[in-house]
Parts: sequence; C-alpha cells; structure tokens
Amino acid sequence: MSTLERLAVLVVGLLVAVGVYVGASTALSASRPDTSKPSPNPHGLAMAAGVAARKGIDPLRPPGMPEGARIDPETGFMVGLGLEPGPGEAVLPWPRLAPANDVESRAGLPADVAGLDGARVVMAGFLMPLYKLRDIDEFALVGSHYTCCFARPPGLGDQVIVKLAAGAARMQLTVRPLRVRGTLHIRPQHLLESGEGPLISLFEIDAAQADLLK
Repeated sequence: MSTLERLAVLVVGLLVAVGVYVGASTALSASRPDTSKPSPNPHGLAMAAGVAARKGIDPLRPPGMPEGARIDPETGFMVGLGLEPGPGEAVLPWPRLAPANDVESRAGLPADVAGLDGARVVMAGFLMPLYKLRDIDEFALVGSHYTCCFARPPGLGDQVIVKLAAGAARMQLTVRPLRVRGTLHIRPQHLLESGEGPLISLFEIDAAQADLLK
C-alpha cells in the first residue's frame, strides 16, 4: 500500500480509534505482533495500537522526558529542550508549521513556511505508527500527545511523515519523545491518489535519523 493510502487510513483510523481500542490493547498485551506476516488490516491495527499504547499516560508528563524539559499545558508541545543542531541543520519548532493548519493547498502557505522546503532540520516529537509496530522505518511524527490521542487528529502543521534513511536504526513503538534529523520537504498528499480531495499531509522528512531523547 502506498504512503498516500497509509496517510488516508491514519486520518480515518485516528477518528475511529476509540472503537477498536479494546482489540488493540489485547494485541499489545499479548506481545507485539509479528509484522513480517500478512495482516488483514495492518494499518488500522498499527494506528489503534499507537493510541492504545498511550493508555494511562499523562500527556503533560509523558515518560522519558529529558531533564529540564516539560510540556507546555497550553500548546501540548515540549519546551526546554536542547536539540543541538548539527552542521547545516536548524532546529524546527512545531509553531513554525502551525500556519499550515489553516491552509487548503500548498499555495496558501506563508513564505517563511514554504521556504523550509529542502532545509536540513532537527525536530522533537512523538511517534505515531503508520502500519508497523516494530522495526519501524516510516511513521508520523506528531508534536504533542494531545493532537493524536487526547483531543483531535493532528492538523497539517501538527504532523510530519518521517522516512528513515536506509542505514538508520529502526524505531520500536514508543510513547517517549524522539529527536528526528533529516531533510524537510513540502509534499502535499490528498485523500485521493488522483490529487483530489482534502489535503491529509504536507510535510515529510527524508533520509532521516531518529532516536529517543535523553
């Protein structure tokens, strides 16, 4: 299934996640499924499991927060982080992408957001699986647990699709905060592969490296 189709299922899956919560919790408690075997609905399972994994956590106090960091209760974003950009990188805070929540096309992006296309960036956020529960090489990075599981599905500026580099260590399903490095691209994805329907994603990070914040 294409990335576009995975994104479409992500949006729909987040809206119906409550309905499949019990089944996903059972799947997790029985150990993570072997994703090397075919599944009748791996995308729905992965997204529901991403929600179920957040059972019992306080979105204002998620596990694994680095010393000195905290969640801003008004925005849900992490603050107080020292992301330490490498050569040629810039720290990209989630508020920079917020204007994308109010647009209906790439043409509606303000110049300072459109100008990020092709930039080397480092970001912090949380993993929402697209279709795998372990050895994850592609996932949605969201800025806050609130926007994926406790309030509303993420808007266009609240999520970035991350595609790990071929040699990068794969991620496991986690609710701990992540650091992601790579090249940001603006790649509008619509609900339909024909390019019609509402936008469901705008931002991708390619050739990425990801690790848990410490």
